[in-house]
Amino acid sequence: DYLFINLCEKELKREWQKVSHYDYDGKDRKGQMIRFTLIRYMTSMNLRKDAKDFKKLTPKDVHNIESGIAEINEGRSGIFARLNGVRFQLDGKSDPNGHSLLQRLEYWKTGMKIIRENWVFGVGTGDVQIAFDVQYVKDHSALYPENRLRAHNSYITMWVTFGLVGIILFIWMLTYFTSKSIHSKNALGFVFAIIAISTFFLEDTLETQTGVTFFAFFYALFLPKNVTKVND
Repeated sequence: DYLFINLCEKELKREWQKVSHYDYDGKDRKGQMIRFTLIRYMTSMNLRKDAKDFKKLTPKDVHNIESGIAEINEGRSGIFARLNGVRFQLDGKSDPNGHSLLQRLEYWKTGMKIIRENWVFGVGTGDVQIAFDVQYVKDHSALYPENRLRAHNSYITMWVTFGLVGIILFIWMLTYFTSKSIHSKNALGFVFAIIAISTFFLEDTLETQTGVTFFAFFYALFLPKNVTKVND
């Protein structure tokens, strides 16, 4: 792996402890191992990971590393900075902890395994977290216990919870609303549908009271009504 080329951890550890109160073998503010954050950060700057190039880091760089920023552009704004952050997350995919994308991939993978074993009826509304906890243990998941959450994907969660019938009805409801909005040329309804469908891929929106209220309110508000004219 190119991250570990030109690396001398003995020198890095010595120099790091001179400038930071964070333990080189400890964790940064995001719960990632400091040593890996430092190595990735210096790699993103095209530096050798030794004492000589370590001295090229500024106090701002040290603060970024302590904050869990593992790539020099990650703390900046813009799409290219975000893409660089994703790239470095994928480079460190052996440890998903502290990386939102990699953790979600673990959640989705675990959810799909639960679905394969309970695809017809699901596990029920009260056993979703229990099913995930059991699957994480079976898989010897690399996620820390505090990071072993649900799917963070409404489609997977719906299928895990209610089975095949549940996911079919859920998708039908979204499809019906979207097609009705298009047919009635309801622009606001269509935009809401696209937002809802998109966010459902990344969050368990309907698992929170706020999410349920938001979705139910706007679904009812924008759902096209069939109005029948009555001739006098």
